[in-house]
Amino acid sequence: MADFNQTILAGRLTADPELRHTQGGSAVAEYTLAVNRKFGNNDEVLFISCITFGKQAETVSRYLQKGSSVLLSGYLRQESWTTKAREKRSAIKVVTDTISFLEKPQNAEKPAENATPSYNGHKYPPSDVPQSNYEEDTF
Repeated sequence: MADFNQTILAGRLTADPELRHTQGGSAVAEYTLAVNRKFGNNDEVLFISCITFGKQAETVSRYLQKGSSVLLSGYLRQESWTTKAREKRSAIKVVTDTISFLEKPQNAEKPAENATPSYNGHKYPPSDVPQSNYEEDTF
């Protein structure tokens, strides 16, 4: 059997992300995600530690805050350490590969006047997509 370590979560940040930098200068953002689960008449809330690296960490720190709704994917990583009292501890965190904002950030900046509009990664807005006439196309 092959191993598989992939996680997809949707939830809200429980606090503002904490941004720090490694000795090499790479950005690291850490935050906790509250994920709700309903089953029958019961509700369950999981609090999941997440970590994001690089430019994405800077974006998370800049635009997300307590209560922000996100969808993220990544993998699970276990961290282990020993306390000053020599007690062994460990925690499992989600290391994010991708993160999507599920609502407009409250502190989003206005785009520059000369900025090229983006339509979800496409060149044209959906109503302006050039239509192909397959009957006239020659191959």
